[in-house]
Amino acid sequence: METINDTQTALSRIEIERILNEEERFFVECHQREPVGRETEDVVDNAFSRILRTQDMAYIVVADIYGAMRCERGTDKAGCQ
Repeated sequence: METINDTQTALSRIEIERILNEEERFFVECHQREPVGRETEDVVDNAFSRILRTQDMAYIVVADIYGAMRCERGTDKAGCQ
């Protein structure tokens, strides 16, 4: 299991993806659609604030994981490389 930080409280990538999925589901429940464009930043911002309660992490790490998740699902083809 890949961990993002080497401390004892480190969250695995799987746990970070779980938090991102929860925040995305909440967005969809509120708006009845997937986040698009800058709205994806809202999902990342909310997940990032939850993650910071557990450990320090760079925002870009969370944003990159979310971007990769969206590419894998095919929901953000424009941002995929």
